[in-house]
Amino acid sequence: MDINRAASQIIDIGIALNAERDLDRLMEKILFEAIDLCSADGGTFYRTEGDQLNFEILRTKSLDIHQGGSSDEPVSLPPSRFSPRKATLGLKTL
Repeated sequence: MDINRAASQIIDIGIALNAERDLDRLMEKILFEAIDLCSADGGTFYRTEGDQLNFEILRTKSLDIHQGGSSDEPVSLPPSRFSPRKATLGLKTL
């Protein structure tokens, strides 16, 4: 990726962080920019509540999936359980 383009995208995200007051729109902008910046096919935003991941925004370009966020389609994935302790321990093994 061109370094100038990447820097421009990061600046755009920074401006959005300061200007956007709607948290859902801000999360979506960050996700979409991160997908583009990393040349990824998709990404997911989720929130944790206790031992659950609650999916908020899903995006997969190759499958034309856009759920949650500003789309009119709700997220189709149910909450998923995870162990915060195991997730932390997993990072230590890297």
